[in-house]
Amino acid sequence: MPKLLTAVTELSKEVKDLREEFRQFCQSCRCEQSESLELPLHTMEALDRAAETLLNGTNRQAMLEAGPSAPQETEDRAGKEGGPSGTEEASRESLHVFHEGRQKAGSWSLVPVNPVLILGDSNLKRMPKTRAWDLEIHSFPGATMADGYTILKHRIKPTEVPEQVVLSFGINDRTNANSQALGKILGRLIEAAKGAFPGANIRVPLVNFDQALPGNHRDDLKILNRCIQESGHSIPLLPGERFQVGDDKLHWTPGTGRAMLQHWQEPGTGRVMLQHWQEQLKE
Repeated sequence: MPKLLTAVTELSKEVKDLREEFRQFCQSCRCEQSESLELPLHTMEALDRAAETLLNGTNRQAMLEAGPSAPQETEDRAGKEGGPSGTEEASRESLHVFHEGRQKAGSWSLVPVNPVLILGDSNLKRMPKTRAWDLEIHSFPGATMADGYTILKHRIKPTEVPEQVVLSFGINDRTNANSQALGKILGRLIEAAKGAFPGANIRVPLVNFDQALPGNHRDDLKILNRCIQESGHSIPLLPGERFQVGDDKLHWTPGTGRAMLQHWQEPGTGRVMLQHWQEQLKE
């Protein structure tokens, strides 16, 4: 009898600890679902219902964290200055994921959850959040087209979730003057995207660059842009008067990030974005 009492006491403590861990999990992922769960979880049926509630939740950040690797930084879904608050309102905003730096490239991956997916180098971090709930942006600092190929070919399980995909790579390939090599890796990148996202519309923007870059770098990027045009998947350059970079002559300004996002859905660019973006991006 004493052994039985000891076992019951230990089991009760473990259940209490599990309940506390569960509450902390709900708070950390902001799913705010603990109120919809039946606590305490005394039975297997209650545990099953709790698991189903979690799996059917709408918190997309929790879905991303369940992937092969967690991003370094994700924008606050509620916004920092006057944005909507609460899970329902926050879920209507675009999803921005900033992955860890190049030293962590071996763990780069993603789990798409939205119909419109943009992935590329660190310039995407300059794009603003919008009310376009169907937009998802993944920024990989220092990423090249070869990195994009590796992510799409080996780090993503094929999915039909994305309907429109933009591959914004290239500025970090500016030191490769071999046109055949550039054309080959671009082709592999596009084919990997087609394999990862069957049926999706794949687009690759021409690479805007500052004229202050070294001449050999400008020449390499011109070669790359010619390859992109010949691929049949290109998005035209952002007009020069709308393109600005920082002091390093590589990274977009926030204004350029917004202009680029608008440009990618304008007539004549292939309309890679969904129609209602036109109004959302004016806000």
